[in-house]
Amino acid sequence: MQKAEGRRQKAEGRIQKAEGRRQNTEGRIQKAEGRRQKAEGRMKHEEGIILNS
Repeated sequence: MQKAEGRRQKAEGRIQKAEGRRQNTEGRIQKAEGRRQKAEGRMKHEEGIILNS
């Protein structure tokens, strides 16, 4: 009985680990997307300054 319980817990741990990894990846992607948008906004801003001068 205990052996089965241990196996179940082990499997649960693996699932949680995979879920954490997935969230981590998602967070990194969002972070990169935010940086890209920020850079794009900066470039547009610089362009506007150059055009307006």
